[in-house]
Amino acid sequence: EALETDNPYTEAIKTLTNSVFYILIDFIMINAVVNHYYSFFINNGSINVYLPEITNQSHGSQITIKYRVQATDTQTITIAPYQSQTIDRVFQPYILNVEGQSITLILGVDGWEIN
Repeated sequence: EALETDNPYTEAIKTLTNSVFYILIDFIMINAVVNHYYSFFINNGSINVYLPEITNQSHGSQITIKYRVQATDTQTITIAPYQSQTIDRVFQPYILNVEGQSITLILGVDGWEIN
């Protein structure tokens, strides 16, 4: 499980991203939860983020992922939709591969949409 950070900017980030939780992560894989903001510091390999199954989620739910620190150019964050669900109507995973990138995914009627 990811731990919530006690960073003094947490409340500001929650407000700006309209997220319930701000979570600092340095794991290899994580099952994302709606209405969370994830900030990744990668110093040992790549990270896989698995999006939740959408049929039990409310439209408008969102997940924000920030690639905060990348130690080497070969490290990536792979964001995979649940089974046959999509990101912007594409069944393939979405990849962040540059430090500083971020993505906000919003649950629409056809699956996850990139904002």
